[in-house]
Amino acid sequence: MGREQEQHRDTEWIGFGPFVLHLKQRVLTRNGKPLPLNTRAVELLQALLERPGSICTKDELLERIWRDRTVAEVNLRVTVAALRKCLAEGGTNEAYVLSTAGHGYAFSRDVHLEYWPPRHGASAPVPAGSPPALHGQLPLLLKPVIGREGAAAKIVDLLGRSRLVSIVGAAGIGKTTVAIVVSSDVSEIAEQVCFVDFAPIRDSNLVLTRIASGLTLDQTGGDPLRTILEKTAAKKVLIVLDNCEHMLGSIAEAATAILQNVPGARILATTREPLYVEGEVVHRLEGLPYPEVSFVGSAEGALRYAAVELLVERIRSSDPDFVLTDELAAPAAEICRRLDGIALAVQLAAGRVGTFGLAEVASRLDDRFAFLSRGLRTALPRHQTLEGAISWSFELLDANERIVCARLSTFSGEFDLDSAIDVAGWTPLSPREVSIILADLVEKSLVVFVSDPTRPHYVFLETIRAFARERLPLIDPDNVLVRKLGERLIADCDRFGNLIRSGHVVEATAFARRRLDDLRYAIGKAFEMGDTAFQSSLLVKFAPLMLHLGYMFEFTDWSRRTLDSLTGAAERLPLLMPYARALGLSRPDLAVQIALYREAVEIAETLGDTDSELKARWGLSYLSGPGYSPEKCLEAGRAFQDRARTLGDVSAGFVAQTLQGWALHDLGEFGASMEAHRRVVDAYPAEMSAADANRFGLNHRAVSMCDLSECCWQVGRLDEAEEWNRKAIAETGDHLPTLFIPLSQLFCRTLYVSSDWADIMRQFEVLSGRFNVGARWKGWIRNLEAVIEIHRHRTESSLAGIESDLLAGDWQTLTNRNNWILVPVLQSCLILGKADLVANLAGKLAAELEAMQCRWFLPEALRLKAVALAQRDDPAAAACFDEARAWAAKLGASSFARYIEASYEQHRSGPVPKVS
Repeated sequence: MGREQEQHRDTEWIGFGPFVLHLKQRVLTRNGKPLPLNTRAVELLQALLERPGSICTKDELLERIWRDRTVAEVNLRVTVAALRKCLAEGGTNEAYVLSTAGHGYAFSRDVHLEYWPPRHGASAPVPAGSPPALHGQLPLLLKPVIGREGAAAKIVDLLGRSRLVSIVGAAGIGKTTVAIVVSSDVSEIAEQVCFVDFAPIRDSNLVLTRIASGLTLDQTGGDPLRTILEKTAAKKVLIVLDNCEHMLGSIAEAATAILQNVPGARILATTREPLYVEGEVVHRLEGLPYPEVSFVGSAEGALRYAAVELLVERIRSSDPDFVLTDELAAPAAEICRRLDGIALAVQLAAGRVGTFGLAEVASRLDDRFAFLSRGLRTALPRHQTLEGAISWSFELLDANERIVCARLSTFSGEFDLDSAIDVAGWTPLSPREVSIILADLVEKSLVVFVSDPTRPHYVFLETIRAFARERLPLIDPDNVLVRKLGERLIADCDRFGNLIRSGHVVEATAFARRRLDDLRYAIGKAFEMGDTAFQSSLLVKFAPLMLHLGYMFEFTDWSRRTLDSLTGAAERLPLLMPYARALGLSRPDLAVQIALYREAVEIAETLGDTDSELKARWGLSYLSGPGYSPEKCLEAGRAFQDRARTLGDVSAGFVAQTLQGWALHDLGEFGASMEAHRRVVDAYPAEMSAADANRFGLNHRAVSMCDLSECCWQVGRLDEAEEWNRKAIAETGDHLPTLFIPLSQLFCRTLYVSSDWADIMRQFEVLSGRFNVGARWKGWIRNLEAVIEIHRHRTESSLAGIESDLLAGDWQTLTNRNNWILVPVLQSCLILGKADLVANLAGKLAAELEAMQCRWFLPEALRLKAVALAQRDDPAAAACFDEARAWAAKLGASSFARYIEASYEQHRSGPVPKVS
């Protein structure tokens, strides 16, 4: 017998991955089930396992397997192929048997081998973070346990009242660590603690033997159960059964037998699904708390979350000088959030920080399974990488469970039972089977059930979803799943529309936010598929929801890319108007927008599609103000009203009246404007207007209220102006494109007239809290934040971004309604002494407004120009003040007149200070 064979003489079995080679029986099992492997293949595997990592030459293998027979080398190749095929059916990507050209074969040195009994000088593997311990003894924890005090205390309490407690949770979440903490604090209920780790065991017949061995009982009697019952009958013992999920049936039977016959016995099990035995109390262990998506706090705030605390503590293990700064708080929070607070994943991420840095680790989590691939050498193989931890759970699923788990991973956010059945309930599964399997996946800690009494639903941990999605191409090569998801999301968009039409705007908004990530995923997959018709159908349905939430920037990119691929008129029509509308709210380009609406009108008239025709005509009317002039807008609004009347469309008629009132305001005809808007407010039902908001882009009843507020303010009826503004805000609900108008209007007017910074900051917090989404709105918020900084602290560095926007002409391309935003911006420039810049821009603005006949803002544009001229001692300032006063008087704009007079008095009394 060779030296290697001598070393294995007393070994009963060798385990690797899901396989166990039973040396005495000469049988290979996978997950406890024997495999149909012939004796020569078994002999080949044993020979390779005796020298893992070392090459066994072909001659050596031929001599050992066929002994005194002379056979051709092809026989060896056939046997190797049979062995590899058998091992590959284990569902793992591991390359177990390696070949060296011209030499022979070897068993991979990278595969962790487990022996029973443990080999001399080694012990059974223990969980990550624990030192080697004798089998049966409670492992010692080398690291401090973070964030598990509450869970441990609760489980100790449960053990005091129940004899069987199972800690159930997802892979790597920290079940073993909590069990060790609990077992260290049970002196009142147990005089002995026995820790039994089933991770090295693959054969269910060895469960009782393993428990008896952990209890250090003499097993010469041959019946391990009888030995356990006899030796522990009078003891108070806590038996910790760790890593039970792969042999639940046998472990459940053993636990039941012990509890029924040993009155002083208690059992604490760690498993990914319950044991399902009488008397079992389940404690579901969740991930460590982590910051939410909205977290923007400091390092101190981030460290209040246990997941971040664990991340930092583990980083310091290799870099004692590491300090979490305020700048690093956001990436630390993102890492913990995207890893679901799973302790193992957080620790693996911490191990990468020393090589890549915290921000880089956060940015690479889309490829988390390749990136988080190096754990502790003392850990079990499945705990050395994130993929190993998750794949262990998937290996324990049957074929249908794997299919459902992968199919449901198409959901990026939450989903309910009906959605799960719609997406996953097709060949080879029935809807009933999906509901049963979904319940099983919850029990196996792969899906989380959220028992919200008003909205029960399911979610994936992001890490589990990412793993399952990687397997989608294998089970759905034809992208049937994406189309199923698309159908479900289209139905959800219809539900969103129904909520809006019925006046449930807040509920609709919350519903839309829950669907946003699913929409993004479906569109992304549609682009990958290259199916432009599918892309277009999704985008048309998604448009109201996306625009309602304010995500215009990405919607315009998707629409442009799709329209570039669509050539048929009928195919293009549905997407033209959502694209034009989103373009106006993200990157305004009047020429492109007008061209899109004109194309839509022509196609709709050709097809006889009156609804699309009216939507397109509304777009042209809406753009006539900034695109041409208020006169053109008024003309277009009247033509639009005539067409709406001809077609009998009541909603379109009200919208046309709002457009006309808007145009009259911009012309400076405030009285006529108020009459038009009052007619709309009085006759246009609020529910109808809210429902029409996604048809015609805005809630036009609320827009009329905004314009009434503006007109009242202009003519000096300030209390009435404030009241209409409040009504407009209430009326818009959560329709963000409309809501921006009254909120921004109120903020800019307040900043213009008030020095109450508490009120100003309160309004800004409301504005920024609602509109810190989308590139366009984020740009406005960023500029207004800089304006506040300049007004309050005269911080010159804050001007850089504003000045860049102004010089680029970006502010002048906004609609006339947004001229209000220019006021505080130009005042900021005056505060910092940029008189030349303001004189140039205000003068340019005044010239453009006069050319367009957009008169309402002319007095203020001229006042800003006059103040800038006065600040640089330009004699033309007096004439500019006179012109501003004349326009204010002509329009009856008494509020503007008051500020013109105040500025003029400053000019007359001496040098104009650098504050507007």
